Amino acid sequence: MKRLIVIALIIAVAIFFYAVADLESMSSAILSMSAEAVFVLLLLLLANEIVKGLRWAFFLRSSGLEISTWDALTSYLAAQAGTALPGGSLLGARLAQEHGNVKMRQATASLVAQTFSDAFALSVMATVAIVATAQRNIQMFIPLLTVVGAIVVIQVLRNRSLGDRVIGFLARYRLTRRMVPQSDDFRDYVVVLMNYPTLLGGAIYSLGATILSTAILLVLAVSLTERGLHPFESLYAHSFSTVARVLVPVPGGYGVSDGSLAGLLNYMGIGLAMAAFVALAYRTVIMVFRTIFGALVLVARYPHLLVGQLRVPQERAAVLSPSLREAGAVTVQGAAAGAINPPHPTGNRQESDGAEPEPEQEPEPKNEAEAKPAPEDDESASEVTTDDKKDQSQSN
Repeated sequence: MKRLIVIALIIAVAIFFYAVADLESMSSAILSMSAEAVFVLLLLLLANEIVKGLRWAFFLRSSGLEISTWDALTSYLAAQAGTALPGGSLLGARLAQEHGNVKMRQATASLVAQTFSDAFALSVMATVAIVATAQRNIQMFIPLLTVVGAIVVIQVLRNRSLGDRVIGFLARYRLTRRMVPQSDDFRDYVVVLMNYPTLLGGAIYSLGATILSTAILLVLAVSLTERGLHPFESLYAHSFSTVARVLVPVPGGYGVSDGSLAGLLNYMGIGLAMAAFVALAYRTVIMVFRTIFGALVLVARYPHLLVGQLRVPQERAAVLSPSLREAGAVTVQGAAAGAINPPHPTGNRQESDGAEPEPEQEPEPKNEAEAKPAPEDDESASEVTTDDKKDQSQSN
């Protein structure tokens, strides 16, 4: 049954890929580029995926999961086979379960951390692009709003009492009930990652991925248009279009990212028709590369997903917060004390440590013979015997 699910997922990816990807725009773009530009484009695409895979490995290991950097990297690269589907990033969490004692819900917490690291990195890069391209200061409001919103959500996730209130509020309504996490294990791992040093480390990887994505857009714009783009103009268009995708919760960012990128390229003076062509080519080239490269890694690294049984790891204890650890320690100490000093079977034992035990009572006699006292001495017994002999002689 599980094997059929994986095969159905691959078929769905192929259908969705054919429906969404603009292969005509991609083929026209590739044929219009020189061989040197195509080679540089492939190197940038590969480097971009490797940097994102290292970020995935960083968050998995920072959450305390027992997985190597190589296994985490390959799980991310293989998951790109499902990048054409909305929510295809969850495949990376499932593939991480194939290594060590990792559960899918535990690895999914790293996807949440990636979102916040991207928000911080994109806000910084968008601010730099606004200043470098001499845009109006009012545009600073968008990256500022992104950072403030990310900080607010992080504080809600870090505070368990406040998080419980928000979860209880969301659970009241049918539309928001599906957003409520069903496992405390997932929440514990999210709380572990919601610290600013860890998010800052992930933001560094996100900065590298943003620079590489900007370079990909720059190579396409220079190769396909007469005007071309300045590096900071490419950074401005890419960062703002990606921020729009973060702010508007659309699965996969389809429509939002493409429309905003085309509008920003037109704003830079490329022209609406050529801007739309570059935006479609940018999305299609990235999607095609991720799907093909991810499928190759999936077949080479995880062939048992297609021809064998899926691996189900053992349950792993959740990473507990300090308060939960203290509560657990008190519970363990109480259980140990009960094991050392078990309760009396009768339930009314009143002896305490160091108290003298009560004296045992002698058992009561079973019959009257046992209760009759013995003669006091031998003299009384001899007197009774002599009197009996005298009476017997007189009678004779």
